[in-house]
Amino acid sequence: MRVLVEKIYQIYAGAAPSRFRSFWHACLRSRFLARLIFGMSRFPVDTGDSCYFDLTTVLLRRELKKLIRRWDNPRMLEIGVGSFAILSGCLSKRVSTTIDGVDNREERVECAKKFISANSYKVNALTSNVFSNVPQKTYDIIFWNLSYYEDPGVLDVLFDQAPDYLASDGVLAVGYNGKALPRATVLAHLESKKNVSLDKTITYFWNMHEILLIKRTPAT
Repeated sequence: MRVLVEKIYQIYAGAAPSRFRSFWHACLRSRFLARLIFGMSRFPVDTGDSCYFDLTTVLLRRELKKLIRRWDNPRMLEIGVGSFAILSGCLSKRVSTTIDGVDNREERVECAKKFISANSYKVNALTSNVFSNVPQKTYDIIFWNLSYYEDPGVLDVLFDQAPDYLASDGVLAVGYNGKALPRATVLAHLESKKNVSLDKTITYFWNMHEILLIKRTPAT
């Protein structure tokens, strides 16, 4: 199965045009699938060829729906909320508190606000470079669909600053494409930090996307 997944990824990521890649991108831009998977009902702006989600978004939705059961009403923060706030928006239907969502590009935040308003999401979107403009409070869950081609140095910012915003029993959930951003790269940055540590690695035999659950390291 792993060999088949590798082959599919090579076709998808190759420079030559492929029917599979065209089909997959059409799925990620599908309003029908956005409604079916995430419950998005209104699309107030013309998004052109923009993708509403990717496979990591789908997997994070699945795992976070299970994770939020640990708390009666978890306080949540999404880093990289994107132009549609689709993941935070979906999760906001399951909690009564407002989810904070940040992105480092103002134009994405402004677009996300339109989707939040149109779909009555309980999400507060604001511009912030990781934690630079995040409200001074703690969260039970912080989550991020990591950018595959971002400078890996952003992981140091994430792991250095996350403990200041995580509750004592809070969880940092990061999802990524394990082929484009190898797990070893993520763990190399994580293992150099004293205040956070790996709690759980969630993998899937049928694809290369992974999710890491990270916790605060107890003070000694």
